[in-house]
Amino acid sequence: MISFNHPLMLLLILFFFLFLILKKSGLVASPELKLNLVNWKGFFPKKNKLMEFGNFLCYFFWYCGIIFLIIALSEPIVFKNKQVYTDAGSSIMFLLDISPSMAAKDMNGETRIAAAKKIIRKFVAKYPGDSFGLTALSSSAALILPPTIDHKVFLSRLDSLSIGELGDGTAIGMGLAVSSAYMTRTKLNSSYVVLLTDGENNTGEINPKTAAEVLVNKNIGFYVIGIGSSGYTTLEYTDRKTGKTYSGSIFSKFDEVELKKIAQYGNGKYASASSPEILEDIFNTISKQVPAAQSNFTRIIEENLYVYFLSASIFSFVLVWLLRRIFMRVYL
Repeated sequence: MISFNHPLMLLLILFFFLFLILKKSGLVASPELKLNLVNWKGFFPKKNKLMEFGNFLCYFFWYCGIIFLIIALSEPIVFKNKQVYTDAGSSIMFLLDISPSMAAKDMNGETRIAAAKKIIRKFVAKYPGDSFGLTALSSSAALILPPTIDHKVFLSRLDSLSIGELGDGTAIGMGLAVSSAYMTRTKLNSSYVVLLTDGENNTGEINPKTAAEVLVNKNIGFYVIGIGSSGYTTLEYTDRKTGKTYSGSIFSKFDEVELKKIAQYGNGKYASASSPEILEDIFNTISKQVPAAQSNFTRIIEENLYVYFLSASIFSFVLVWLLRRIFMRVYL
C-alpha cells in the first residue's frame, strides 16, 4: 500500500487541474506557455494533422511531468514485509562438477549438470534464512561465490556456470580444499559441503583423502552425490571460450567405489543418483538432516518512491523538449 510523508502536497494536483479549467474557460489569464511544436520564439509553421498530434503529445507529457513532480514532492512510500532471522542457520557450500562429462544426457533426457542445477534451486528455496556458496570443479577448482544469504545472487551465479570453463578432468581434492577453506571462515551454527560429481578423481595436485580429512577436523558436514551411471551415453555442449560445439557419444566411467571412499574420508555420506527422481529423493533426505534457520520475525520496512516519480518527471520534460526539436527540424 502506498502512503505519503507530505500528503497535503497532493492538493497541488487538484489546484493544477482547477487552474487549467479556469484558464480554458477564460476566467483567469496567465502567461502563455510556448508548448506548441514550433521554434523557441513561438512562430507557427503550417499546420497539419501530424503536427497537431505532436503538439498534443507535448502538452500531455508536460502535464504528466508536472503531476509526477508534485507526487515526488509528496514523498510516496510503500510498506513491505521482510522476514528477519534471529539465528544464523546453516552455511552450505555446493561443490559442482562442470567437466565435459556432466553434459551427458542420461538423466531422463536432461544433462547431468542441468539436473544438478534444478535440484539445487529447489533445495535453496527450502532454506530462506540460510547461506549458500558455490565452488566449480573440473581440471582445477574455483570459488564462484562464498556463502551468502543473498539467494538471488547465488542462483544467478549457479545459472551462469557452464560446461568446460575449467578444462577437462575432475580434481575432487582441489575442489574440497577450496570449499573447506572458505567454509572455515564463517561463524554460522553449522557448515556443510555438498559435492555433486559424475567422475573419478583423475587430476589435481591435492589428494582427496587429505582434503576430506580437513572437513572432519573443521567439523564440516559432508555429502557426496554421484550423478549418472556407467556406460555409453550421448553428450553435447558448447565451449564458451571457443564457441565450438562438441557432440557425440562417450563411455562414462562412474567410479562409485572411489566416491564412497572420499565420503568416508570426510566422515560424510554418499548417495548415487541415476535419475532426477532419485536425485530429488536424496536431497529430500538431506533436508531432514540439515537444520534450517527457524527463529524469525516479520519486519515492516518502507521504500521511498520519491526518486522514481522524480525520474519520471524529468523524463517527461526531456521528452517534451526532444519532440519540439524534432518537429522544428521537420517543419522549419
